[in-house]
Amino acid sequence: MIRFLLVSVFFFSLGLAHAQDSGPAAGTPPAGETTPEFMANKPCSKDIQTYCANVEPGGGNIAKCMRDNQDKLSTECKMSRDKMKKAFKEVKEACHDDYEKFCSNEKMGRGRVMKCMKEHSAELSAACKTEIEQKKAEHKARKNK
Repeated sequence: MIRFLLVSVFFFSLGLAHAQDSGPAAGTPPAGETTPEFMANKPCSKDIQTYCANVEPGGGNIAKCMRDNQDKLSTECKMSRDKMKKAFKEVKEACHDDYEKFCSNEKMGRGRVMKCMKEHSAELSAACKTEIEQKKAEHKARKNK
């Protein structure tokens, strides 16, 4: 549950989450499928094509495929994944109390926790907001390189 919270909060903070409560918008994965940056970015795109090209998107299938093949991933993809893990930990520490306060009763899946955190974005603690803004800035800086 905490891992899902981390993914939701972090992707919410970067604007990368694609899980939808309703049907997917154009260009987004099916409901319930999140596309972590380490799986969708350029360092991992060849790994996805190599190991997961025949995997049906949705329900976390691509994420599972990448986990199943983690020992085979390129150095660049592994480095990107490790950066995301570090960022998840930092967001977890900064936003855990906010999750407990606002969203702990939300049913997991289909982006519900992420939606809840977004709905309470104005009420999030200063520490959580600061961490989210820092991650946005870091992501933007990496993207613009």
